[in-house]
Amino acid sequence: MLFSRPALAAACFFLVSIGGAACARPISPAEDRTIGYDGDLPSCDDYGILGAIKSQFDAKQFWFGENDLSIVAFEQAGELGYRKHGADFIPRRYCEVKALFNDGRPREVKYNIIERGGFVGFGPGVEFCAVGEDRALAFPPHCSGAVR
Repeated sequence: MLFSRPALAAACFFLVSIGGAACARPISPAEDRTIGYDGDLPSCDDYGILGAIKSQFDAKQFWFGENDLSIVAFEQAGELGYRKHGADFIPRRYCEVKALFNDGRPREVKYNIIERGGFVGFGPGVEFCAVGEDRALAFPPHCSGAVR
């Protein structure tokens, strides 16, 4: 045999480590892209964002067709983070709010506001999850996936 196993393993390790360095790239902020982002997002208690959460929640309830649960009011909106994943990702603001529902029970709603996440990239978009009402299990566990 021309090469021993340890020599072959060392050669493979060397090639993999060189290849990993070649794939590394410098971090470029999202603002420096050809069509850049400006990082200017609405606050967590913005009326338009909370209104979008209410209307989208109502649409989801209609889609699942199980009950007539609806959001009546919001209170105590707070920010959990801003651009948590770094400067080279699409800017997002992570929030939570206490929502009062028509059944009289308050529930926590976790959401993130996405720059240019609206319809066809116009305006901010929102992804949200009401704790205890995530029937599709889109953000498990307990909606924490919406603010990760």
